[in-house]
Amino acid sequence: MAVIEFSSYYFIQEEDVEAILKTEDNGKGFPYGLTIRVRSGLEYVVYYQSKEIRDSDARQFSLQVDRIVRDRDRTNEAILNRLYLMDDRLRRVDKRGLRIWQQLKTLLGVEVEEK
Repeated sequence: MAVIEFSSYYFIQEEDVEAILKTEDNGKGFPYGLTIRVRSGLEYVVYYQSKEIRDSDARQFSLQVDRIVRDRDRTNEAILNRLYLMDDRLRRVDKRGLRIWQQLKTLLGVEVEEK
């Protein structure tokens, strides 16, 4: 779990982010808003005087979320690849071990009773 700083006011966990919304004309001296909606339904809002600053903060926040998600996905993929490799190696060892036991059984002339 990674925490992302939003406009130096809020700290939000990346997996809770549901939407990033830009708003305009709220009737105050700060007409440009940036809203972060989280899964619980809460909305974190910061208002800006400048559209460029708002857009810059929105871009920075979304880049942080994307980077964290990509890193997590990359880690998950690396773990899955290792599991696939281990599974493949186990299958090969099992087949090889079975073949060795069968050869040993025929060399020794041992008969196995199956129940």
